[in-house]
Amino acid sequence: PLIELVTLQVTLVSISIGGLLVVAALSERRESEQRLDRLANHDPLTGLANRSYFQSYLERTISHCERSGSQMSLLFIDLDRFKNINDSRGHEVGDEVLRIVANRLTEAMRSDDFVARLGGDEFAMVMTHPKTLRAARRVAMKLIESLSEPFVIEGSRYSISASIGISVSPDDGVDVNSLLRQADMAMYQAKQKRSGFEYFSHELNALAHEQLQ
Repeated sequence: PLIELVTLQVTLVSISIGGLLVVAALSERRESEQRLDRLANHDPLTGLANRSYFQSYLERTISHCERSGSQMSLLFIDLDRFKNINDSRGHEVGDEVLRIVANRLTEAMRSDDFVARLGGDEFAMVMTHPKTLRAARRVAMKLIESLSEPFVIEGSRYSISASIGISVSPDDGVDVNSLLRQADMAMYQAKQKRSGFEYFSHELNALAHEQLQ
């Protein structure tokens, strides 16, 4: 009986250790998958979604809006004067500016918005709201105000601003490329006019084709 009791205790300990090892292995595997997912879908500098993940999210959002009959807005955000800072003060300062920009965009967005870094000094935000145009205008103004605040890095102050182009689905298109292109077009109009932000319009599209010709 004593031998059987000892054998049983050893067996239980072995099962317990084996179970812990399985849990540890599963936990390590899950953490590894999360790291790989983050590397694949997020910008390593800012931690925001990258362009690939953003386009996938935008496509899903467009499909959802089509099914539900709702609207969504796409804000294309480009930083003004960033190149001057990056060229004159170096990439370390430029990278820190981009990280601060990412934090300010995250703080300014609503809980159901989605923000990403598309590359360089270009960012984008997806908004879903019943009053899309009005909500997009409020958020665009909030972003411009936030990004106009000085950036203090290593005791030095830097100033930038942002130009934002806004396109709306389904009014301006129902596919990723069209909405990105139109928001980008509106952003350049805002940059030229120094107006802060502009909505895409079909008149703007006709003007762009005329200039291209």
